Amino acid sequence: MTLRSLLLAWALIWPATCSAGQYLIAVEALDFSPFYDGAGREYRGYARDLLDAFSRRYHHRFTYVALPVERLYLEFYSKRRYDFKFPDNPRWQTALKAGLTPRYSAPAVTVTESLMVRPAQRDIGFNQIDTIATVRGFSAWPFRSDPWLKIVYADSTESLVNMLLGGRVDGIFFAEDSITHYLARTGRHGLAVRADRITHYHPEFSLATLKHPEVIEQFNAFLAEEQTLIQSLQAKYGIHADNWHAHPPLLVP
Repeated sequence: MTLRSLLLAWALIWPATCSAGQYLIAVEALDFSPFYDGAGREYRGYARDLLDAFSRRYHHRFTYVALPVERLYLEFYSKRRYDFKFPDNPRWQTALKAGLTPRYSAPAVTVTESLMVRPAQRDIGFNQIDTIATVRGFSAWPFRSDPWLKIVYADSTESLVNMLLGGRVDGIFFAEDSITHYLARTGRHGLAVRADRITHYHPEFSLATLKHPEVIEQFNAFLAEEQTLIQSLQAKYGIHADNWHAHPPLLVP
């Protein structure tokens, strides 16, 4: 049975008439366009449209609270503030979640993250890399075990790109769609590409809660039933499905 079939079956069992509620959703104060942008005065992007559509269907009222990534984790998991967190994934910040039982939704979107480099370095090998960058609060997990590799952190997508194009780092580990979207928006399309010989991976972005599992089940049913809406929103925001099964990533040596 497929994941979608399971979710639809569960939706028939779980009451679809759970009471409407008013909820706070903790989101990242980061421009991660086109997936989401919490860096401005108003949260926006694919995630906002998707969550708003869900809230309208079930008559919920969502208020989005944008926080720096590290503070978001602390307040959500250690201080138990806010009703939901987006995005989240069972593999992220596992030490901080010890002893807790967060409930995760089915994936709202799958992101391709890779080492992005300048075009002339697209064939670079792992042993040719000295310094990489990612956003503060993120984990460049494929590279953390190498004691000779320096990982530096930036506070924004803009800073990441400037580090790379200015030659201060060999690569940036981040979402490909976010980097290409930013470059296109700033008139620098094509100045960063995937390092083809170095692993890329596909984290799933879910809605998480410590308090409201019934709303997560509603969201699962919504995701299973609204595939046409999801596809149209991804097309609207230029989110690309990476054909990674046909072209599996190479492993980091």
